[in-house]
Amino acid sequence: MSFCNENEREWEKESLGELCDSVHFIHLNKLKRIFGFIRKPYLPLLVSSRWHVEVAKTISNLIDRYDPSRVHCEWGQMAQYISFFSNVPCRTLNLHDVIWQWCLRKIKNKGWLSKLFWKLETRRAQKWESHLYKNFTVIYAPSSKDLMLLNQTQHLLKDRLIVLQPPFNRFKKTRTNINGQGALLFWGSLRRKENLEGVLWLYHQVFPLIKNKMPEISLNIVGANPPSKLYQLQGKNVSITGFVEDPTPYFANSDLAVLPLFEGAGIKIKVLECLASGIPVITTKIGAEGLDAKEDDGLIVLNPEPEVFAQEIFSLLSNGEKLKLLSRHASEWALSFKKEDIQLLVDPPH
Repeated sequence: MSFCNENEREWEKESLGELCDSVHFIHLNKLKRIFGFIRKPYLPLLVSSRWHVEVAKTISNLIDRYDPSRVHCEWGQMAQYISFFSNVPCRTLNLHDVIWQWCLRKIKNKGWLSKLFWKLETRRAQKWESHLYKNFTVIYAPSSKDLMLLNQTQHLLKDRLIVLQPPFNRFKKTRTNINGQGALLFWGSLRRKENLEGVLWLYHQVFPLIKNKMPEISLNIVGANPPSKLYQLQGKNVSITGFVEDPTPYFANSDLAVLPLFEGAGIKIKVLECLASGIPVITTKIGAEGLDAKEDDGLIVLNPEPEVFAQEIFSLLSNGEKLKLLSRHASEWALSFKKEDIQLLVDPPH
């Protein structure tokens, strides 16, 4: 059972059908979200937007039909359906972010009325999460930071929390040639607001400063579903690929990945994929969230200021030996980064 938002397609349905006895998709739109808010006004906003009567009925019917020994929920919002399977012996929940942390981020750079709203939402989410999550036998958190945040609000969760780090080895060891000639990479799905915001900031605020010093520098923006306005930025120095079946060539010929992110939750797979392929990454604090990699490991975290980003990019591209060293260290760090333990998902501890 899965929700699909407006930007998502059912492309997985056929492959899921080979693994699952049945597959159910609930397509989200503004009307359905509003209906959820109206039906469940006492729930946090991010939670009530994922309330749908069809989900509740389908879960209930599946429980009656199969009498399962385990139910697994992906994303914290799905915990709101716990009452429909509270008698199932093993109930597991995989969080992609702590919801109250997501609300807390919304307070930044807002007007006073919006800040007040998100402060109240943060408190509501803390209360909701501390109440609902304790009904699960095992809870997977994407990083030790998220685990700590959950322990802050509900100490009873401590014995059932497990850090389950995401997989990221699609483009492992693809970086073949660090030459420092100025090939920059932005990698990520461009239908996501935070990625689009980051790449527009990079293009308009940072890239002109670098071009003044390095006229031949290039920027490859690689990712699916770029809006039409983004294609207008293409030119001699800028390439926008849209969806590519195999992005490996772009990874293999990039000197630096520049991923400025101002919103987003949890560990960013795009950052991990770049590091694993041997590309040093320049990002913001949000882009590096949940990762313990340091600058010497190829993860460079900067304040989101155009001059600061431009200076660091220029400095690294002007030092080929340092780039090669960071490239090697990035791959080595990624190898040491604990991979997802599939067995924890298949056979969770009780």
